[in-house]
Amino acid sequence: MYEENNSSNHNRLSTQESVKSKIEKIKQTQKLIKRLERLEIEIARLNRQLDTKKSKQKELMAELDVV
Repeated sequence: MYEENNSSNHNRLSTQESVKSKIEKIKQTQKLIKRLERLEIEIARLNRQLDTKKSKQKELMAELDVV
């Protein structure tokens, strides 16, 4: 009887550790998702900035052609 109870406790602890591990992985995944979202926003901002600079460059090139 003692061995069965001990085995049951061990299985319960293993399950708890497994659940804790999965919860930790979920938290890490959520942090990575948030980081990716921030990076996507930053990339979009930089792309807009690049488009603006390219547009200004085209304007300047057009002015040089006129002169």
